[in-house]
Amino acid sequence: MKTTKRVEDFIQKQQLFANDARILVALSGGADSVALLRILLQLGYHCHAIHCNFHLRSEESDRDELFATELCHSLGVKCEVVHFDTTNYATEHKLSIEMAARELRYQEFERIRQAHHLDVIAVAHHQDDAVETLLLNLVRGAGINGLTGIRAKNGFVVRPLLCLTRDEIISFLDHLSQSYVTDSTNLTDEYARNKVRLNLLPLMQEINPAAKSNIMQAAIHLSEAATIYNKVMDDTNVRIVTTHADGFDISIPALLDTHVPQAHLFELLHPYGFNSTQVADIFRSISCEAGRVFQTANYTLLRDRTHLCVRNNALMPPTEDTIYTLPED
Repeated sequence: MKTTKRVEDFIQKQQLFANDARILVALSGGADSVALLRILLQLGYHCHAIHCNFHLRSEESDRDELFATELCHSLGVKCEVVHFDTTNYATEHKLSIEMAARELRYQEFERIRQAHHLDVIAVAHHQDDAVETLLLNLVRGAGINGLTGIRAKNGFVVRPLLCLTRDEIISFLDHLSQSYVTDSTNLTDEYARNKVRLNLLPLMQEINPAAKSNIMQAAIHLSEAATIYNKVMDDTNVRIVTTHADGFDISIPALLDTHVPQAHLFELLHPYGFNSTQVADIFRSISCEAGRVFQTANYTLLRDRTHLCVRNNALMPPTEDTIYTLPED
């Protein structure tokens, strides 16, 4: 009951959803999602579950599907199961398996939310997930907005368990004598997140047993700082950025007039796939001749005379081969 009350207080404090909200619960069958469903039901919410079978773990995937459907049947909760050909989707869209699975499930979450007129989509991220995300983003070179952990609410997606640790979730399920399934891939360090969970965090906790809680607190402080930071960015962007149907232009003179132009440039370009090394090269190009071009998978940046011109590749007109005849001499 103490755990349930903490989640209830967190929902109210973060204003995640109303008391009469109809909730789509993402149910994998793992400990976190099972706890999420049980807690929301204890709090009296109307729940509708969705289970995604990505067909990545052979018989284990089918085992998870069976567990999720049987659990929902025992609790009187409607459960929809969706099947994905994740490997082919990843190949076609040139994505990692992790990113492909993420895209597929969130697309389906939103489709079902709308189809059943549900208010929010509840996913089972908890404090440990938030800490892992912050560390992964730090390693990958994210800016300040990438170091704020996981948001409790993002559009229709809510995360009521961010107030709990993984250990607290397991204790809650043990108290209920509630079973759950374990994804065998979570026990190996094949994926980057698992490397952080299984190798990096235990080492950090050897240095300081309170490492996870301290990192979580740092994420909260960074989130508050990011609010101020983003307000300044937005106010400054009004005089720096000109938007177009196929992209935007950054005024070079106005950019150089900011307090930290390279940091400002990173925040403008990072959401479009430009990494910190590219941004450093782009910033250096400002002092060179115009005409340099930089590209990501989806965007192209041209260093023009007075602007950095960013365009969406999909919206750019196709180029044509042109024949130039040189004089014989």
